[in-house]
Amino acid sequence: MKFTRRSNCALLAGASAIAMTVAAPTAIAQDDGDTAERRTLSTVVVTTQKKDESIQDVPIAVSAFDPDALERLNIDTGSDLQFNIPNFSASQGNFSAGSISIRGIVNAAVGASSDAAVGTHVNGVPASGSTLLETEFYDVERIEILRGPQGTLYGRNATGGVVNAITAKPVLEEFSANLEGTYGEYNNQKLSGHVNLPVGENFGLRLAGFMLKRDGYSDAILPDGSTHDVDGRDLWAFRGTFGGDINEKASFWIMGEHYEEDSTRTRATKQLCTKDTRPFPFNQGCVPYEISGLGYARDANGNPIQVRPGLDTVNNAGTLGGVLASSLGLYPSFGFDGNAGQTTSSDLRKFETNLIPQFDAESNTVTAEFQYEFDNDLTLTLLASKNENFREFSDDYNKGIGSQPFLITPLTPDLDGDGDGDFPGGEALGLVIPVDTGMRAPADVLLATDKSNSDFETTSFEARIQSDFDGDWNFTAGALKLDSIGETNYFVFFNTAEALAVATGLPGDRTYFLSRSPYKLDALGLFGEVYWQATDNLKWTVGLRYTEDQKRQEDTPSLLLAPASVFPGVLNGYAQGGPAQIAEFEEVTGRFGFDYHMGAF
Repeated sequence: MKFTRRSNCALLAGASAIAMTVAAPTAIAQDDGDTAERRTLSTVVVTTQKKDESIQDVPIAVSAFDPDALERLNIDTGSDLQFNIPNFSASQGNFSAGSISIRGIVNAAVGASSDAAVGTHVNGVPASGSTLLETEFYDVERIEILRGPQGTLYGRNATGGVVNAITAKPVLEEFSANLEGTYGEYNNQKLSGHVNLPVGENFGLRLAGFMLKRDGYSDAILPDGSTHDVDGRDLWAFRGTFGGDINEKASFWIMGEHYEEDSTRTRATKQLCTKDTRPFPFNQGCVPYEISGLGYARDANGNPIQVRPGLDTVNNAGTLGGVLASSLGLYPSFGFDGNAGQTTSSDLRKFETNLIPQFDAESNTVTAEFQYEFDNDLTLTLLASKNENFREFSDDYNKGIGSQPFLITPLTPDLDGDGDGDFPGGEALGLVIPVDTGMRAPADVLLATDKSNSDFETTSFEARIQSDFDGDWNFTAGALKLDSIGETNYFVFFNTAEALAVATGLPGDRTYFLSRSPYKLDALGLFGEVYWQATDNLKWTVGLRYTEDQKRQEDTPSLLLAPASVFPGVLNGYAQGGPAQIAEFEEVTGRFGFDYHMGAF
């Protein structure tokens, strides 16, 4: 890229553009210094085809948003894009994952080895979709969304399309600075800004940062009756970019970014349930697909009964924790519902829980680009990046507070003198939470929490060459190498599983469910497109892509973990993995299309 140069210095500076789609090109009006009556047309430049082009000349369904458009349309995060783009949706799912759908193309699979159907990129580099949905846009040049398959331009994982965030680069020979702050309801505090510093005539340094803190919109009702606001935010990010023109033909930039979050994000602010009253083993806790209040819920004679629509709690006789409690004699009878008689608040912003949800994330990224323009109208681009990404989320597994205490038994003595049984364990399971959360420990009711985390390191390298000939023919060709290694884990902790271990004379500090997925990806993509400008109005495009993936995942069983005397092969709290599963994929795909400009009517 050639860096922008400015001869004047300004305290506040920024680019002015407007968001538009290729289906509805819009001219940008600018006021002349002498008269507001005089107006000129401006062009929005995008890099959807890996080079600077007018959005009106790109034969792709594309939407582009510059900083002014993002502010005007209240687009703060990747999730907000869905309210301004047709055929686009984004959501944050379970297990620390996020998903983006374009034209109904989405990957709904849960697993470390599953690939996204929509590519998410930052400065053209593949990035995590979760990062795009969790963080807020700050100091960006523009956001581009390409709808439709883009594999012949982006190499892989672009079946539905691509979302590309382009961060602001240094402006040469200019000093500029900007600082914006916001304070609002729920103690919302937001601060963002940048400083652009010239370094000689040919180089520049741009520093940018962002901070967001706010209280939660929802109230968590804890066992002691107290409420705590949840789904709040506490995150910050910082980015530094240095770059410039080495000479008339060569330029480069290098960027480093750090993002960190420690919030009370919730997996779901409300859980609706119509209690399943069928006996064990037919009970599923809640009636499947039924929250209207009249359906599978039936009385002892099998007649449908009217219940409070969706405001029941889970019948824990249909859960493993409840079955274990009954089996250990902690309930009066087998199949007893430890949540009997309890309902949830009708306020969608209030929910009952034993645990304050917690979300922690940290990401570090380094990206560098080098570009060289040859004399024969060819441009070489080299793009390299490394990212370290960690996320961890914990929450109440059942979203409810048990109403029926344990019976007094040798496993659950009356420790607090209230006439109920108390199970004293939980320390090793993370079930003993600081007192200010209101959670009871030792516990006299069934407690269950879950935790999901992911920890990955990804490196990528792309080499690309493009032509800009004066004739009718042009092309783009490139190669992408991507390597990723890491692990995802999903834990479920519950005190009746620990009680089962203690009842059999075993330590209970390793009794929990764990789904562990160590994963390694080696991917190669070769891609290219040829363009033929047949006439002034007609342009043909032919694209070809070759992909080669090798995926390696250790065969680690998902089970209830306990010492080796219970489950052979379990060492130090982890199940021994079997032979690694290795899958290799190789495919050649293509693209053919034309772009015809109808002209003015």
